[in-house]
Amino acid sequence: MNKREINQTSESAFRREISRMADDTGGFFSLFIVDIGDVSKILVHSGEDSSRKFLYSAVTMLNEFCRLDDRLCRIGDNRFGILLAGVTSAGHQALAAEKISRLYGDIVRDAGTTIRLSVSIGIANFPEHTKDPASLVHKASIALAASR
Repeated sequence: MNKREINQTSESAFRREISRMADDTGGFFSLFIVDIGDVSKILVHSGEDSSRKFLYSAVTMLNEFCRLDDRLCRIGDNRFGILLAGVTSAGHQALAAEKISRLYGDIVRDAGTTIRLSVSIGIANFPEHTKDPASLVHKASIALAASR
């Protein structure tokens, strides 16, 4: 997937993208699984159109957050996989996670609502945690669950 393609990605296609990233980067990158919670609150309070606009804004902002060598995949309704090339240190990961979290505060203000959204992020490193794409997704999913 390149930065222009942000359609829903199947699990098998996402694993293939992880394998491509390993080949392209020489094997050092982080997988961030980003889950935007409480989007249903926007749907309930502001309607389907506002909810759709929010998700479009969320995808657009994540796409702008990603650098040229990074990859963004939508892996669920409100869940995204981001492959960050060369980012494996805890400090850089914390900085990236903070930037992602701040993006969503801006979207909520732009949407004209006071709804507080939760953003959860699970992180796993390739190859430090595993070299297997399915295991990498699993480890990031475990970290995501623990972050809530």
